[in-house]
Amino acid sequence: MPRTYAEDFEDARGYGWSIEGASFFLARADRDKNREIARLSAGYTDGFARVGVTVIEGTAKLVDAHTLAIGQRA
Repeated sequence: MPRTYAEDFEDARGYGWSIEGASFFLARADRDKNREIARLSAGYTDGFARVGVTVIEGTAKLVDAHTLAIGQRA
């Protein structure tokens, strides 16, 4: 079973670390994750546009061994 950060923090005490008042805020982590995903997505989108790549947004489906469909496009 994977260890938790809380367990790692507790073990760190044995190596001279003192980590008092450590806390985790799920809402903040979720907000920051979404912000980073949006930043990265914008960077890729801008980079693709600069080199002439057409970005097609949608859900992809493999039609056969040689065909990918996105929405009504195949």
